[in-house]
Amino acid sequence: MQVRRVQAQIDRSFRKGNPRLIYQQHGSRETRPLNEPVDRLGTRVVDCYGAIEEALDLFSSPRLIEFLNTIFEEVPRLFQRLSFDQDSQQGPHQDTAYVVVDRPIELAACWIVSRRDQVN
Repeated sequence: MQVRRVQAQIDRSFRKGNPRLIYQQHGSRETRPLNEPVDRLGTRVVDCYGAIEEALDLFSSPRLIEFLNTIFEEVPRLFQRLSFDQDSQQGPHQDTAYVVVDRPIELAACWIVSRRDQVN
C-alpha cells in the first residue's frame, strides 16, 4: 500500500536522519531539517512530498486529482502537507488562521489515514 511506503520512508528518516525532510515539534512554529535521528513522538513532518518521492505520488493520485478538478474546475495545487503519528494536538481552530491563500473559497483539505494496528 502506498501510504505504508510513505510512512516507512518517514520512519526511516527519523531513525537515520534525512536533511531534506523538515519537521516541527508540536506547539512550535519553528521548522527544522531532520539532520540527525530524532524521536518522532510529539513531532509533525512538514511538506514531505518535497523530500519523499512516494509522498508526491500518493498526493498526486489520479482519483484525488480528478475529484478536486471536478469541484474546482481547474487543476489543483498541492501545498502544506502535514504528517504526524498522533493528532495535531491543536485545540479547536480555523485553518484560515494557519493556511493563508488568496482565494480561501477554493481551498480543500484532505486527510489520509493509515491504521497501523488493524483489528480483525
